Amino acid sequence: MKTLEQEWLEYASKVLPKGCSPIQRQETRRAYYAGIWTLLQMVKELGDEEVSEEQGAQELDKLENECASFISQVGKKY
Repeated sequence: MKTLEQEWLEYASKVLPKGCSPIQRQETRRAYYAGIWTLLQMVKELGDEEVSEEQGAQELDKLENECASFISQVGKKY
């Protein structure tokens, strides 16, 4: 499994324009890691005792569908 840093570097190489400013790179990296942090916190909530395995799977499907919808709106897969 890749590290988050390895995933970030791959993502950045695909989405950041050549010659982007250091500030653009820094802000994109911050947003990338903030998104990962948010998702991790949401996934941790799925581990709560009151969330059944079926409910957890449904919630993960909803998150995946939301991401797929966003990607289709943006029109570019990284």
